[in-house]
Amino acid sequence: MQHYALFEKVSNEIKNNEINEGVWAKAFSKADGDIDKAKAIYIKLRVRQIQINNITSYWGGLGEKGEIKRRLSEVDREKMDLKIKLERMHSEIGRSLQKAENLRQQVSHERRKIEASKKRNYLIKAITKIQEFYTETKNINLLELEKIITEVQKTADKLTCEIAILESESKALNEKLR
Repeated sequence: MQHYALFEKVSNEIKNNEINEGVWAKAFSKADGDIDKAKAIYIKLRVRQIQINNITSYWGGLGEKGEIKRRLSEVDREKMDLKIKLERMHSEIGRSLQKAENLRQQVSHERRKIEASKKRNYLIKAITKIQEFYTETKNINLLELEKIITEVQKTADKLTCEIAILESESKALNEKLR
């Protein structure tokens, strides 16, 4: 049977609702439940099955050589099945790697939120101290006010350094995750 005639035969089988359930299940599985992909995969698998059956039938009439060729055909079929399993495993590995990457990103995001929360809390405490300090020192002269401003600047510099340290720690943790 010519190559295109096999596709026509499979197309007629589909039109007549003569679906090979085993081949359909395999196609559906390979397509991850996508009906349109499953139809295309079904056609390829069914044509391949018919080709193998035709070859096996031909070799069956050839005696001992036919038996050897039939066995070779079975080996080829088994190799094809193993290749399909390998492709499926590669797909599963890809999905698992994607899930792991998504999880890593979620963990990284949560860490950044925690770090930001820590920074925010630290800044709120610093602002509260400055406000308390300001309230206590309302009646201080300009020299004392300059001292206060200097202290506030030192506190701000300290906060900036601590934020930089937290950011580098966060970056190091993210690098370790990779």
